[in-house]
Amino acid sequence: MFVMYLGIDYGERRVGLALADKETKIVLPFKVLENKNLEQILEDLKKIIAEEKILKIIVGWPLNLKGEPTEKTQEVQEFVDILAKNVEVPVLTFDERLTSRAAKMLSAKKIDVGAAMLILESFLGQEKARGKIYDL
Repeated sequence: MFVMYLGIDYGERRVGLALADKETKIVLPFKVLENKNLEQILEDLKKIIAEEKILKIIVGWPLNLKGEPTEKTQEVQEFVDILAKNVEVPVLTFDERLTSRAAKMLSAKKIDVGAAMLILESFLGQEKARGKIYDL
């Protein structure tokens, strides 16, 4: 599998990850990282980027139902800023409203990965609709 995208659902305790590849255009669950400290998360993500040939990272962007930033938005922005400074691939954000709720319906034990999958699937759907699915 030639992986192209890494979807991230960033949380205080856990970071859900999903992968999508150019060939199948299918989003797959990948893993959940325990968020014990930022340094370990960055180290783990750098390893994943290299091993899985990641070319673009999509991080879920938490907004309230009205589309306004929340306290969580600031926390994710700080993570995105640090991640972007520490990796050599583009880091984008994508509106994640309702992904965690939808993921809970899919599997109570895989909420973080499910949310990452939904973030990445939504992003890819939007990019495909705009004809930009392979823009790097």
